[in-house]
Amino acid sequence: MRPSPILTGYMARHFILSFFSVLVVIMGLVLLFDVIELLRRTASKSEVDFILVMQMGILKLPQMVHTVLPFAVMLGAMITFWKMTRSSELVVIRAAGVSVWGFLLPVLFLAFAIGIFNVAVFNPVSATMYKQYEHFQDRLMMRHSNPLALTEHGLWLRETKGDVQSVVY
Repeated sequence: MRPSPILTGYMARHFILSFFSVLVVIMGLVLLFDVIELLRRTASKSEVDFILVMQMGILKLPQMVHTVLPFAVMLGAMITFWKMTRSSELVVIRAAGVSVWGFLLPVLFLAFAIGIFNVAVFNPVSATMYKQYEHFQDRLMMRHSNPLALTEHGLWLRETKGDVQSVVY
């Protein structure tokens, strides 16, 4: 027996709610730890304030979504089915003659749609925001510690020992 559109919508609604809840919690934790790390690294720089650190953390956050998205989908599905099992809704659905694939179909379809959205829409936005994050990090945190520079005039090597800086051509 095919699941009804009402059952499909019900399952999809529960999964989306669980997925976004898990994603928000995970991303909140990631943002918290990223901001703490950025604050630690910028503690000695007086020109960097908390608002700028938060902006940098938010610019880096979408890049982390790619890492945690599969886990958020998995945990969202597990929470959805756990809640439905605890309230005996899955037992009732199975007793009504709906196969396991019948009530898994909305969750599988939504997981596929989330993946397509991630690749087609979210990935370019995330890459742009991460590029801005790296620009902020290079400019504000003085991460120009690359000792090699290749210009049209040749190869340059910079070495710093204490307060003395040597440049070799």
